[in-house]
Amino acid sequence: MTVSEKVVKFHGTEVANVTILYALRSRSKPNSAMLEELDAAKNPEICETINIQIVSDYITITFYKEESSNSMIRRELIPTHTVQHIWVKDLKPGEQVMRDDQIDAIQIAEELQKEEREIEQIEADPEQILEEQEKIHARSSQE
Repeated sequence: MTVSEKVVKFHGTEVANVTILYALRSRSKPNSAMLEELDAAKNPEICETINIQIVSDYITITFYKEESSNSMIRRELIPTHTVQHIWVKDLKPGEQVMRDDQIDAIQIAEELQKEEREIEQIEADPEQILEEQEKIHARSSQE
């Protein structure tokens, strides 16, 4: 299995990559810290899946030989207090930029704009709106 075939997951959801920047203190020099970087996609570990989760006080990195059978190679823990930054790249190359949650957000914004226009109309001329509603009601009762 090559490095490019590796599946990267963040809390069980497949993503393009996860990069974690964290401080590492050596036992010989406890007053100094080196910055380390874990890049899941470039990690040399030969595995099928890398799943990264933030659980309580640790970031858990689990390397799976075969995820479907829960066959783990190893697990690493990074204390959250040492983490400087986490980057999650969730879109893979060529993946559609407009996702379902973005479409839903656009639809919600359009609905809110429509409601705002209706409220403005009511504030502008409530008598006219009542007349329109009565006409619509009269037509529906005639049918």
